[in-house]
Amino acid sequence: MKTWLLRVVEGRYRSWDDFVDYGMASAGHDNPPSAPLKLLSPGDEVYAFLNNRGYVGRGRVIESAVLADQFVVHGDFVAMDGSGPFERVNLTEMLLLRADMCEGASDPHLGEWVVRIQWLSTCPRKKAKHLPGAPEPKDTVDVLVDAEAEKLLVSAFGT
Repeated sequence: MKTWLLRVVEGRYRSWDDFVDYGMASAGHDNPPSAPLKLLSPGDEVYAFLNNRGYVGRGRVIESAVLADQFVVHGDFVAMDGSGPFERVNLTEMLLLRADMCEGASDPHLGEWVVRIQWLSTCPRKKAKHLPGAPEPKDTVDVLVDAEAEKLLVSAFGT
């Protein structure tokens, strides 16, 4: 098991709230690059850093990264026509997403990659934690190797 720093970049179709609600994190379309998400393995821990805000959560990787069109969201869903309820739905079929996430959804070089994460401790973006001494991830994911930084993150989000 490894511990990682995860850069969360919100944008046209990515939001921290959705990541928490649907147990996931995503990257792609080179903002940030998706390839590093493929380094995460089930059992790894991540500390989420919301771009330009601070740390917002700690989670455990449940499933390795897959392309957006292969990611299934679990919950209680009803279709636009009122049919359902459904316990599972493909991420790319959800209305909360804009078409951008669906662009290249099956292309491993251009598409959005999504990793399933069980979020263990989170805070809203407005209460992101600024932890002097805790590094900001330079890439989509960076291995956490600094023991002092890990202590700060554990004190902020638990073990």
